[in-house]
Amino acid sequence: LDIDGDGVNDDSFNEKDIDGDGLKDVAKAEKDIDVIFVGGGNKRRYDILWDLRGAGLKVTHLSRCYRSARDSFYARAKIVLNIHAYGAAVFETVRVSYPLANGCVVVSEDGADREAEDRYRDGVVFGKAKDLPKICVDLCADVDRRAELAARGQAMMRAMRFREDKVASIYLWAPDRDDVPAALRMLREEDPAFTSKIRGH
Repeated sequence: LDIDGDGVNDDSFNEKDIDGDGLKDVAKAEKDIDVIFVGGGNKRRYDILWDLRGAGLKVTHLSRCYRSARDSFYARAKIVLNIHAYGAAVFETVRVSYPLANGCVVVSEDGADREAEDRYRDGVVFGKAKDLPKICVDLCADVDRRAELAARGQAMMRAMRFREDKVASIYLWAPDRDDVPAALRMLREEDPAFTSKIRGH
């Protein structure tokens, strides 16, 4: 499924502290999708998705799909994939925080921001673009490994305190996408340099 355009995550949590009370699980469903990517498309991303399809994986691409509609696809996917729009990009913490917090298995292309990636390495599998098909094929075949990763990723997000990762906090704080600009302004006032971290999200 390909829906043109791009959008932002307008689901979030009620608590400013990510302490578990604000987290929820997306509804569980039969895992009939191998890999899902949620976000805008470009040639680079399409090439990677076609490589996954060429490896025999059932791949779904969504854009401008929010709330329960998006969650219903997350629930069906064995893997949520994060790939950069451009090479050597910063880690898209915004894109991965919601599925991680909701018990999804996340695989991410690695990039230029190793410090940010290291904070998520306990719950995210990283790899180079050329290695993503094999990583995803192996994970799709390993139910126990996926269960372990999902549990570790969710536990990592439950342990993360508000503003420990400012970029992730934007979407874990704002109760609606209309509140995101206010969250950005608040965080920019506290740390004027932080906006460089969200380029590429």
